[in-house]
This record gives sequence, structure tokens and C-alpha cells, in this order.
Amino acid sequence: MFWKKKKKTQNMIDTSIEAYRELGINLTKEQFEDLVCINLMANSEECKTTPTHWVMLLFKYLNILPPELVCEVSDNESADDSENVGNDVFQKRYGKLKY
Repeated sequence: MFWKKKKKTQNMIDTSIEAYRELGINLTKEQFEDLVCINLMANSEECKTTPTHWVMLLFKYLNILPPELVCEVSDNESADDSENVGNDVFQKRYGKLKY
């Protein structure tokens, strides 16, 4: 007699902003969006070798870094170079990519 294999369902944890609130974690919409971006990038194949970087970004965007670790980021965007503005914003928020 052959046994029919059951399909395995993947259980997932609800990580919506409402689910965090039910856990007692009150995130702003901006903080939640930052967490989503950080999570997506941290789980990409290219970024799995730098977990400390993603933890530091997480602390930064949740505003829980000690004051001595926080510094201002220079703002060198030029108004006439709109082609690179998106790339500059990405680099300022998440870091420069090495090629």
C-alpha cells in the first residue's frame, strides 16, 4: 500500500504593522516601511554575508542607537542631477554597494 504524501504548508508569522501592535510594538508607518526594506535586502543572497550591517541599520531606524554612535549624514545632492538622486538616497539610507 502506498501512502499519499501530504502537502506541507508553510506556516508564516504575521509581520504586518497591526500584528506588531498586537505584540505591544508600536511602529510608525515610516519605521515599518524601513523594516520591510531592510528585511528584503538582508534576505537577498548578496547581503547574507553582512548581518551586522543590517542589525546596525535596524537599530538606527528604530532610533535605539546610543547618541555617541549617531552622526549627521552629509547632503551633497545637486538639484540638476536627478538621474542619480534615487541612487544617492539608497546609499545614504542603506550603504554603498561594492562591485
